[in-house]
Amino acid sequence: MNDGLVFLLVITPHIVLGAAWVSWGLSPVRFQPPRWRTIFLLSGLVACSLNLAILWACVIWLKFRQNDQFWWKGIDKFEAYGVCLIGFATLAAVLGKGRERPLVLIVAVTGFLIWAIGHHGIL
Repeated sequence: MNDGLVFLLVITPHIVLGAAWVSWGLSPVRFQPPRWRTIFLLSGLVACSLNLAILWACVIWLKFRQNDQFWWKGIDKFEAYGVCLIGFATLAAVLGKGRERPLVLIVAVTGFLIWAIGHHGIL
């Protein structure tokens, strides 16, 4: 896989997540009726942020576990938590309400792609 494409795939969710947080922060109507849908979207935004935090925690953890023969067991746990957060964020993007919905969906999909290429050993 092309290194530039992998770099773009890794950096895209960070940029889009930042744009989603800025959009949420500058929105004059953050909690529109029905309120539960906007709260659901906000929780999806938090889930995307947690997914990226878990991704970088996994990268740091791997840096210190390179000589361990069972490094893959840890990656599986990180990946399981990340994929659960991605599933929740995708559901929140579909069912939530707000102008950040497409951004949350993009972050969730690209976040999943990062875990997918990492699972296959490309990262």
